[in-house]
Amino acid sequence: MKKIFFIILSILPIFSHSEILKIGIQGEFPPFDYVENNQLKGFNVDFAKRICEIINAKCQLKQVPWVNMIKSVENGDIDVAVSLISITEERKKLILFSHPYTHLAASFAAKKKQFLSTYITQMDLKDKVVAYQSGTIYEKIVKERFPTIKSVGFNTQKELYAALAESRVDAIFNDMVSTYEGFLKTSAGKNFEFIGSPVRDKKIQGDGEGVAVNLKNVTLINRINKAIDQIQASGEYDQMSYKYFIFSIK
Repeated sequence: MKKIFFIILSILPIFSHSEILKIGIQGEFPPFDYVENNQLKGFNVDFAKRICEIINAKCQLKQVPWVNMIKSVENGDIDVAVSLISITEERKKLILFSHPYTHLAASFAAKKKQFLSTYITQMDLKDKVVAYQSGTIYEKIVKERFPTIKSVGFNTQKELYAALAESRVDAIFNDMVSTYEGFLKTSAGKNFEFIGSPVRDKKIQGDGEGVAVNLKNVTLINRINKAIDQIQASGEYDQMSYKYFIFSIK
């Protein structure tokens, strides 16, 4: 009997520790995620931590470049990606998605008074250079909707904004929230503005943006979905978003 008792005591620590989940975050997508004082911060970080709390897991945040994010989920380098990955049919073949937790519209941004059109066409962009973040849904929209214009990709949001601020490109195409919060409202973006109308192309952009896990991890995504539903139903989601944004991201 004593032997059984000691065996039980020896295995209890295994079950007392929370599950550790490696969470992929860009860290270069303010205000959704960014690095401050060597720590990852932002909406995605808060959202990921709250999910971990609800499912009784420990978040191990890992900064992953956007260009490697989906591949890192596929390879198992990270367990979860909380990085505003658009839920498209093409990507569903590679990774499992949660319920959408944001629905972001896109827009062009350029120097003030450079473009006066309310709807941007290929003629407006003739002889102009448009930039986007490489590997994003915004690259796909530019290439499919404006196939004849000159365009260029950058690996990070920081590089994208710098190219526009330094007049190396004429316009950028990106999600409106990140462009406003990360560039237009800053001193570097004071002479720039959104141009044309917001773009929300469901055919290309999919059903919103979701958390992603490996295709084999159905149990985990079901747990994450329940956590997201709880966060949204309880009002916590709105509290988190108001901390970072002046308008709805749902």
